[in-house]
Amino acid sequence: MFENNKLINKFNFVEIIIIFFSILLKYLIIHKVSNLVLYPYLCGLLFLAFCVVFRKKVKHSELMKIMFLFLISVYFVVYYKDVNFLISFLLAIVCLDKENKSFIKIFMVSSIVLYILNIVFNFMGILPSNNLVRYTESGVITRYDLGFGHPNEVFLFWLPILFSAYYLYGENKAFYLITTLISLILFYLSNCRTGIVCALLLLALGWIQSFTGKLKNFRFISIIFLMYSFISILIASKFGSNINDPINVALSYRPYYWNLYLDNNMLFSIFGHNYNTVWYIDNFYLYLLIDLGITGFLLYFILYFLSLKRLHFDYKLVLIIFVFLTYGLFESNVIIGSIQFVFAIQLKSLIEDKKTRIILKNIEE
Repeated sequence: MFENNKLINKFNFVEIIIIFFSILLKYLIIHKVSNLVLYPYLCGLLFLAFCVVFRKKVKHSELMKIMFLFLISVYFVVYYKDVNFLISFLLAIVCLDKENKSFIKIFMVSSIVLYILNIVFNFMGILPSNNLVRYTESGVITRYDLGFGHPNEVFLFWLPILFSAYYLYGENKAFYLITTLISLILFYLSNCRTGIVCALLLLALGWIQSFTGKLKNFRFISIIFLMYSFISILIASKFGSNINDPINVALSYRPYYWNLYLDNNMLFSIFGHNYNTVWYIDNFYLYLLIDLGITGFLLYFILYFLSLKRLHFDYKLVLIIFVFLTYGLFESNVIIGSIQFVFAIQLKSLIEDKKTRIILKNIEE
């Protein structure tokens, strides 16, 4: 992975194309593009990614890890028809031997371009609107989806942009002013409560860290995956049995649907049930247990645990992961590879040998 003992930090055109089209894939899915298009599309991305790998100077040990993660990707695609891990894997091998900052910058610019185009096409009438209403004590609120298919997805696509921008510009006070304003405008339009809470949480914690330096100890992050899994089950059992429970109502009836899986013994199985079409899950941890089974859950947990032990020195990355995992308490979409973009960096850290990690650590610090 070295050329004259230096890391190759510049992304070539093919690598940029892979990143851009990996992000575009989620847009194609929400706009219901046919599988007859999506499968060749994915195969093309996979082919390009492996062409990139074979051009790199990959060590034998790293190649073995790449093949192992590729087999996990195949397992999820073939058995569950789930391409999310595959997208994270493609992004991971593309950004091997690169600085995280370089990858995140390309990811952010690509995401901004697609986000703006989506909104523009919606205003032009090219993309349909699926607006909803929310009944509150003060009246009826229209929730605009801005062409993203659902009002909640306005923030689903905004958060990766916000988080990547934080990684790049988190020391700039203007960043906090601009992104807070944009987040509040998007909340006014979409009324996505989970999204705005996570956006403001990242901005608040980022501000504290950037201007006080009091949040550098994130050692606990390696166990938060299990902690949030336990909390999810606890919320389902405690607040989901009564549909009129105030907590259940405040959480848009999520605990009630989670509890249905508990009551029907669908939560725990070795290989999962693929029951996601029965009742809404809207929880990353319960989605893993229900759809991908204990096997899928443990694979994700182990990968998160091992990678976070290697990335704990980068407080910005760890803070982003923390907020993503918090978002996952109420959104299963955190599993999407082009949304939780840091998961690609996590897989990358597991592939790279120790010498490469040390050099990258010195660069990032």
